Parts: sequence; C-alpha cells; structure tokens
Amino acid sequence: MTGLSRTAGYLGGSFGTALAGAFMTTALLLAFEAGTDGSSVLSPGQKQLVDRTIEQQVQVTAASDEAVRAKLASRGVTGAAADEIVRINARARGRALTVAATGMAVMALAGFLVARRLPRERSPGPPAD
Repeated sequence: MTGLSRTAGYLGGSFGTALAGAFMTTALLLAFEAGTDGSSVLSPGQKQLVDRTIEQQVQVTAASDEAVRAKLASRGVTGAAADEIVRINARARGRALTVAATGMAVMALAGFLVARRLPRERSPGPPAD
C-alpha cells in the first residue's frame, strides 16, 4: 500500500508542476502580448516584430530584465523601445506568477473539498469477549 501511496504522490506532484507551468506560460504570453499591444512607446512595426518573435519562440520562460535587455541589444533594439519591452516583461512576469499561484490555490482548494468527501476508514473497535 505504501508503494501505491508514493506513486500517487509522485504523480500528483508531477501533474501539479506541469499545471503550474501551463498556468504561468499562458498568463505570461497573454500579459506580454497585451502589454505590447497597449504600448504607446512602441511603433506598429515594433509591435508586429515583438508579436512575431513571441509566436516563433519554442521555449517561453519568465526571463529576467537583464536577460531581456541583453537579448534586445543583440538584435539591435535599444533606447526607449528596449526600456518599454523590459517594463512590459517585468509586468507580465508579475502577472503570470500571480495567475499561477492563484490557479494552484484554486486547484488545492478543489482537491481539499473532494478529499473531504472521500469515505473514511473506521478503526476497528476492541475485540469482543
């Protein structure tokens, strides 16, 4: 029984990690796109370039401001446009973390409520004489 319990625990942990990653990635992309589209600093061409870059990326990560700035500099994006994209990234990262934490809290609460409905095993009483 212990092996089954551990297996279920590992499976639940793996599923939870994947689910948190899915929440965060989705929220990060949506918040970044919304920030880019709503920017008054970026030109329409720059917005389109950012959108194309996001669509072509295979790996999406919550990059630090320094990593984003370095990547932008390597592509020749500097000045106000680079500052705006770094600001959008920082804001999107914060929103994504909030969405992921909230989503996991909701899932934990749902799991708790389901677990409370499970039948409880009654301990056997003292042997009858």
